[in-house]
Amino acid sequence: MTEGSAIDAPKMPLLAVKSVTKEFWGVRVLDSVSLSLNAGEVLGVIGENGAGKSTLLKIIAGLYKPDAGSIEMDGRAVSITDPSAAEILKIAIIQQETNLIKDLNVFENIFLGRELKRGVVLDKRAMRERAAELLERLKAGVLPTGDIDDLNPVQKRMVEFARALSAAPRVMMMDEPTAVLAPLEINRLFDVIKDMKSKGVGIVYVSHNLREIKEICDFVAVLRDGVLAGVHRACDLDVRGMATLMAGHEPSQTFPRKAKPGEKTIMDVKGLSVGGILDDVSFNLRKGEILGFFGLTGAGRTEVAEALMGLRRRSSGAIAIKDKTVDIGNPNQAIESGLSYLAEDRREKGVILDFGIVHNLTLSSLDDYCSYSFIDQDEEYLKAESYVDELGIRAASLYAKLAFFSGGNQQKVSLAKSLDTAPDVLILDEPTRGIDVNTRRDMYRFIKKLTTQGFSCIFISSQMEEIIGMCNRVVVMRGGRVQAILENDGVNEEDIMFHAAGSGITASESA
Repeated sequence: MTEGSAIDAPKMPLLAVKSVTKEFWGVRVLDSVSLSLNAGEVLGVIGENGAGKSTLLKIIAGLYKPDAGSIEMDGRAVSITDPSAAEILKIAIIQQETNLIKDLNVFENIFLGRELKRGVVLDKRAMRERAAELLERLKAGVLPTGDIDDLNPVQKRMVEFARALSAAPRVMMMDEPTAVLAPLEINRLFDVIKDMKSKGVGIVYVSHNLREIKEICDFVAVLRDGVLAGVHRACDLDVRGMATLMAGHEPSQTFPRKAKPGEKTIMDVKGLSVGGILDDVSFNLRKGEILGFFGLTGAGRTEVAEALMGLRRRSSGAIAIKDKTVDIGNPNQAIESGLSYLAEDRREKGVILDFGIVHNLTLSSLDDYCSYSFIDQDEEYLKAESYVDELGIRAASLYAKLAFFSGGNQQKVSLAKSLDTAPDVLILDEPTRGIDVNTRRDMYRFIKKLTTQGFSCIFISSQMEEIIGMCNRVVVMRGGRVQAILENDGVNEEDIMFHAAGSGITASESA
């Protein structure tokens, strides 16, 4: 039960946050926030980007120090000055971004800092066996001895879940835990959460997916501009009600009206193959079109984007842009050919967190700001200002490190960087991941605006709702192959899932 509720008999909370305040660069991110969490409860925390959700979790986990306020466990004040202090208190966190050590294998990452020993010697066999048990519990499909670099984003996420579970936490905090997961994997995670809940673990669950909040949480805390706007029973709220509480007003229509693309083909891809990953992928993209790519985990959507951008070596296939065949072997050649890419993993492939907006913006377009080997810093700054205004990026300073930005604002900076190369084709891979429902709506309208300005977009998403709401046509993939290209009335959930699941029959044909 959260603080201030009188629904059940009073009991000592497992965790209590009292009047916590935090500032970055003179901007108050949390303003005297107080919350409590009981054992065996799931507390959802929602709010728009920049509301302070991740900052709150990081303070509890010892990653940030509060400027004011206190934390209690079992009614006693505790000092959480660093992550090791949180670990001693049995507080675990799964952060929004992947935090695995590439130089260590899977089981070494799971037990990093908590290695099992036999005497003074590391007990690698025990760690492998325990890691295997945890990964099997999650149905992760990952070997304990596997290399981190060989894992896809979903598998990396599962390793992080296993790492958190291995600590046997009393408090588990999850920040956007399902961002890269497919529905089946989300269901598995929810089963684990329910099991933990039954064993008395208190869970703090941060997500922009309000349907998940409604399904898995007992209570919902709403943060708005760093202030606690209220705590509610999840059963008393619907998705629209939560969105309204987040924004402080009624939400508008989610998706803009689709614009009809032109007849001209801007890009034609034939027989694109990557050994063992993609097989004979063919499609075209029209000027002003939003072409969706959908598929279940492992279907090959991101791999198509990476092959187009020269991040994966093609074994065969041809790419033509504006009727000209191009040979793309690396990202620079892709950019020169008129392509730009918003990667699904912004931390590893999108932005540099130690840089500010200005220097991130020009990572791919720096030559455009150079004259006689000098960088026109004034022009850089003015361009950054224009993107901040156009995309509604919240920033105390254009030079503040992106590490202190919300996930949604980091994503907007990554999009600005992609646009600054002036591409003909913008490839968007999970563009709304980590973005709240109201900011997502703004992003949809911005993408629609880009198409009216002549951009053409490839829109990759695991969210069926936005694929249907945003895309003119949809390329459905399975096992590295194109199963169907749907348009008009064919862009519906039933037909998309029939092809994605490999039934070989559409909903209309099955009627």
